[in-house]
Amino acid sequence: MCRVATLNGGRPIDGSSGCLVISGVPGAGKTTVSGLVADSLPRSAVPDADALARIVRSGWVVPIGEPADEARAQLMLRTRNVCLLAGSFAEAGFCPVIDHVVADREMLEAMLGWLQPRPVWFVTLAPDLSTARARNATRPERERIDYDISGL
Repeated sequence: MCRVATLNGGRPIDGSSGCLVISGVPGAGKTTVSGLVADSLPRSAVPDADALARIVRSGWVVPIGEPADEARAQLMLRTRNVCLLAGSFAEAGFCPVIDHVVADREMLEAMLGWLQPRPVWFVTLAPDLSTARARNATRPERERIDYDISGL
């Protein structure tokens, strides 16, 4: 299942302006879909939120780890940085396709603020939980999510 929320006044995605955000639980297919969409656009970039998380070399806390306040702060820092990077690409004429787990309304509102004044298209990939878990299990070990995603 795929849900699309148009947050840009209903304009189609043409790659000429704005940002596309593809969300979903880990294993939903965000990376695959964002790559396919980006490859179909004339000028695009895929800022990698997971790579931004790996910048933290010491003290990293998984997104739903403990202490919860630190996990949330790090997740929001990663989210802000991926939006700033997307904005930089958008200013240079590229359509950024952001692949990121948008965990809740607060995060979505923050992303919309950081991506202003650009239009934003928001897509949620929503496979059933067993499909997401199966996809996760086929990833290379270093890319697997090792926490329970059922609450996301």
